[in-house]
Amino acid sequence: TAIPQLNTTVREELPSVVQSYTAIPQLHITVWKGPVSRLHFNYTIQKEEKNIISVNFTCISETGSLPITYRIFQNVKTLVKELKVFEPAPFYYKMFVTLPTGPSVYKCKAQNILGVMYSQEINIGPVSKPHFNYTIQMEGNRTSINFFCISAAGSLP
Repeated sequence: TAIPQLNTTVREELPSVVQSYTAIPQLHITVWKGPVSRLHFNYTIQKEEKNIISVNFTCISETGSLPITYRIFQNVKTLVKELKVFEPAPFYYKMFVTLPTGPSVYKCKAQNILGVMYSQEINIGPVSKPHFNYTIQMEGNRTSINFFCISAAGSLP
């Protein structure tokens, strides 16, 4: 059976948006054209077993012509995962880490035919030895002691 050909018209309403109206009245397609823009790179950490955690990464460009290739790098140069997306959707990646490991820095890169954008860095690692301190305040018969305990490094939570 032959596939019917759709007659489409394309009109530019904004410099960065192409809208296509097809012969099917209910079908309206909006496509952003342009380089990838600001990236949103987030993560969550969950404890899986005694010495294993899972790190769930999410990376998405606000706008950009499709397809977009997303890459997650560890410690600047090591490619962890790559995915090419053909629709405006986030890139999800789940990674398992065996503890104890040293800290690692992760970064997301998004690229299309018109440009490249890098995310902010995310530092993931074990907590460092906490620093303990206290202050003592005396007012008349009353003594207040404030305790402070903080780790200089480590992933939340």
